This record gives sequence, C-alpha cells and structure tokens, in this order.
Amino acid sequence: MERINQELRTPNNLIRLIEKDKQFHHIIYEASGNRFLVEIIEELRLKCYIVAYYAWGSPNRVRTSFEGHKEIITSIKNKDREKFQNLLELQLVAAKSFYIQNLR
Repeated sequence: MERINQELRTPNNLIRLIEKDKQFHHIIYEASGNRFLVEIIEELRLKCYIVAYYAWGSPNRVRTSFEGHKEIITSIKNKDREKFQNLLELQLVAAKSFYIQNLR
C-alpha cells in the first residue's frame, strides 16, 4: 500500500492515477475476504469511472488522496480499527458528495 501511495505522489498521467488509487483500495476490499463485496465495489467503480476521471483532474486531488491514504496506512499499522473505519467513511462520504454534485 505504501509503494502504491508513493506512486500517486508522482503522477505521470490521469489514467495511471486512477489505476493506482483503484489498486490501493482494492487491497482493502480483498482483505475483507468478502468476494461479494469486492464484486459489488468493482462494478460500482466501473459505473463511476467518468466521475473518477473528472475528480482526478482537480489540482488538490492528488495531495488530499495521498495524505488520506497515509492516514489509512497508519491506522492499519497501529491496528486502530475505529480510526480506519472513520477514515474510510470520510472518503466514502466525500466521494458520494463529489459524485452527486457532478451529476447535476
């Protein structure tokens, strides 16, 4: 996860950024051991790809994503389940808000 996050910090192109972010989060989904959850999330990611493409064009997106991922990694290392859950929830709420805002 740390290696993938470092690669986010040095963006080469938009498609690569989206792919690295997907890889980062996919590690978390896979760790759940819930194949059904992984399939649903991957399906939703495909449907929302255009929004992700647009979101990663934002100048602050790389920095905020990198910092958010660092916090997630730290919470995992510290085995701080509550912090980890809160961080994921914050990311989901922010993504949902961005998605809804840009559907209009």
